[in-house]
Amino acid sequence: MTLAELHAQVGISVGRGSVFDLEIEEFVRQAALLLERNHSFAYMEKFGTFTVDYAGDDPRSITLPSRTKSVRFVRMVSSAGAYTYLERINASDMSALASETPTAYFLDGETNIVLNATPEEDINCEIQWFAYTSWPSDTSESPWLVTYAPDLLIAQALILMSAMLRDPAMRRLYTQQRDEALRTVLIADDDMRYPPDRRYNLEFSATRYP
Repeated sequence: MTLAELHAQVGISVGRGSVFDLEIEEFVRQAALLLERNHSFAYMEKFGTFTVDYAGDDPRSITLPSRTKSVRFVRMVSSAGAYTYLERINASDMSALASETPTAYFLDGETNIVLNATPEEDINCEIQWFAYTSWPSDTSESPWLVTYAPDLLIAQALILMSAMLRDPAMRRLYTQQRDEALRTVLIADDDMRYPPDRRYNLEFSATRYP
């Protein structure tokens, strides 16, 4: 399924012809963002490497990848391949700034990782993080939610549209469909992350959704 085909499915469910075509595109985008805010799905998980340049203008500050939602870990890699994980702290936890090997980091908003010490040599690092989807304007594309969870995305979009349409019955109907679709998406998400024999953790709070 493409994004255009999903928009058409939402339009059929709304049943107002082409009146809300532009609104449907925006509500689908909002629905995708809402789902990604409430859940860090496996497809959002990214991995990368970077090198801290101790001779740079600001060696403590490392720019985060674009559209970062959260950082799972940052670890240093020694020349022998050993890992040292950096602790996540708040900036207020620091009592002094030393020139030494960093042991922790804090976040400067959503743009930078800041080390708790000024490094005295280059440091190779690895990072794992969750990133929001860059939602396409090209409706021939098929983001993950469109390809693998169209029922979830359609239901969430229709829930959001129900307020504009002043249709509480529509909201109740698609809330039930959204919750069931989310349940199965979380099963698939567990399968992607963990061995098949792992017990599923399917708990989620419907109160997180409008």
